[in-house]
Amino acid sequence: MLLLLLVLLPNWLGCPKDVSSNFVMKKTVDCMADNLYHETRGEPAKGQLAVVYVVLNRVNTKRWGNSVCKVVYKPYQFSWTTARPKRPSQKLRNGVTEMLALQAIAAPESLGDDPSGGALWYHSVRIRKPQWTKNLHVSAEIANHVFYTERRK
Repeated sequence: MLLLLLVLLPNWLGCPKDVSSNFVMKKTVDCMADNLYHETRGEPAKGQLAVVYVVLNRVNTKRWGNSVCKVVYKPYQFSWTTARPKRPSQKLRNGVTEMLALQAIAAPESLGDDPSGGALWYHSVRIRKPQWTKNLHVSAEIANHVFYTERRK
């Protein structure tokens, strides 16, 4: 079903009808879904959405890259990209993860408000507060993650 959506959705959105745009969209959705799988397993929907927004917020700043895949696979940003296999099997990712990733890429305006508060960083509550957070502002705490924005000057 996801593949069918990925083939038809660009046409519905008025995107070019060539195969390369469908491939890029599928690859982008896969990058977001892989990140969601590794970063938010067991998290409530609000926590998953907050992680989606961190990736989208980073894309918008272009400091981490100008695409979802560049942001997700930028070295040392998401631990799973260096510590674990990069691709979970399609069977491991659930339909909710797939649909949220697709929605984030195809229609980000439909996601609603950003529960991360505009965050560009986050970490698990299971680890001690990292050094890199010392000049950042806590923008949200959702389930097992703490989200951060830059301090306003």
